[in-house]
Order: sequence, then C-alpha cells, then structure tokens
Amino acid sequence: NKEWVELRLINDEKSKEIHKAIGAKIKKELVKDKETRQMQYVRDFELTEKQIAQYDEEAWDYQIYNWELVTPKKKDIECNRDNKILLMRKEPRFKAWIESCLEELSKEITNIKSVESENFLNG
Repeated sequence: NKEWVELRLINDEKSKEIHKAIGAKIKKELVKDKETRQMQYVRDFELTEKQIAQYDEEAWDYQIYNWELVTPKKKDIECNRDNKILLMRKEPRFKAWIESCLEELSKEITNIKSVESENFLNG
C-alpha cells in the first residue's frame, strides 16, 4: 500500500472565517502600492500567540483534507483533526513536507491561472 496525503489551499474567504472564529482583531493600514503608486488599505490581523496556535490548527485541519498513512508498525493512522495536529506539532519532517507541498500547490495554481489569463487575452 502506498501512503498519500490529499491537500487543499486556504482561500481568502476560509482564512477570514478562521480569523473570525478565533476572535482575531482586524487591523487596517493605508499603504502605497509600489507598482501603481496609489494608496490602498491593507487588511491584516493582530494575533496573540494563542490565536496563532489556534489558526495553525484550524488551517492544518482544513488543508490536510484526507490521507492514507501508517505507523512504522503498519497500523493505519486515522485522518482526523487530532492526528493532523499531532503530526504537524510533533513530526518536523512531516510538517516540513506538508508545507513544501502546499507551497508547490500554490505555485502550480498561480501558473495555471497565469496561462488561463494569457489564453483568454489571446483569444
């Protein structure tokens, strides 16, 4: 049996939902866009250490959608919130691998959107 992990990215709407659920305070700043040189509001969230940990846990639970993993003794590891958090907190290689995969997934989606945009513009 092959082990696998199914991942998904957090979109802006889901991120806002998580921030709201953990009680994060929204901070707005007026900043100058380097490309357009126009002023625009940038929204960010002020998080306590506890809220950062809560956000991480919610994000991991959402992003790690499903898996088929086994222990070194070949016992199945159930894909549930507690096990996702446990592996991400206690297994640095697993966490680094998941973060690397999410980064690659994000790049791939950006590339696909770029190609689709070019194709749309070129007819």
